[in-house]
Amino acid sequence: MSLEFNTTQLEILKLLQHINSQQDLIKIKSLFAAYLSDKVVRNADAAFDNNNYTRHIVVQWKIEHFRSNCTKLRTAVYFNLSLLISCPMH
Repeated sequence: MSLEFNTTQLEILKLLQHINSQQDLIKIKSLFAAYLSDKVVRNADAAFDNNNYTRHIVVQWKIEHFRSNCTKLRTAVYFNLSLLISCPMH
């Protein structure tokens, strides 16, 4: 399996060559996780604004059947974020 990086990923790899300690790595992972978390919140806020979602709609989603289909996606997202935070980079 060959990996091909896009230009953005290559730029990040260039930046990572300056990481020299485990402490630096932990801090970078934390910053990256915070950035991704903030991005998810911004996108969710935008979706709510654009679709005029209300608290009532969210409560309805909690009890509707399709919520169980989201469990796999939610699990995958949590799993990937936990990998990002816990996986050491070599």
